[in-house]
Amino acid sequence: MDILRARIEKYATQSKVDVITARALAPLPRLLDLAAPYYAAETVGLFLKGREAQAEVDQALNRWEFSCALHPSQTDREGRVVEVRALKAKTEEHSR
Repeated sequence: MDILRARIEKYATQSKVDVITARALAPLPRLLDLAAPYYAAETVGLFLKGREAQAEVDQALNRWEFSCALHPSQTDREGRVVEVRALKAKTEEHSR
């Protein structure tokens, strides 16, 4: 197993990854824009979010299709870990 600790905006690869995680980087719709090139069918995204996690998920669903689970944060009573799987950009037809 390899672990790459790097800012996603500065990391360029064609490789798909198993897990992507981020904390305090950007709202979920922007995180998914950044993470999408690294997603494969089995990739899991674990994104640490605050009390507005569900609102960010709702916004992201305007542009993306994905399965999602919200898990309680271990460090912030109001925080959530947003687990994103099966990420796919919506086609223009689905976005309307």
